[in-house]
Amino acid sequence: MYKRQIEEDLLDKLSEAIRNVAQIAIEKETDITYIHGDLVPANILFQKHATYFIDWEYFRVDLPIFDYVYLEHYSKKHNLTLPISHDYSEKEWEAYENLITTLDDIWWLYRKKTNE
Repeated sequence: MYKRQIEEDLLDKLSEAIRNVAQIAIEKETDITYIHGDLVPANILFQKHATYFIDWEYFRVDLPIFDYVYLEHYSKKHNLTLPISHDYSEKEWEAYENLITTLDDIWWLYRKKTNE
């Protein structure tokens, strides 16, 4: 019963996060573009005169804020400090942060379940 309640709580949290992000997407429709979708330090290669992004399996059309927030979320989780500069509002940033954190929580929950 306890595990089921956790799952239901996460799904409720996910539904709310999706609604919040969807509202932002509607408001910022003109900003929608191609994004990487899995922007983490391991997928960024720096060379002397160029920067390359690799591992494009999550490439899609979305708001660029997703890549910024995902990179920050991943970096914090792995104790990395990256200077991330953006001009998004606190409300927008928080909405995407909640979505990414919830998706991460769900991913780890189900990964743990499949390894039991």
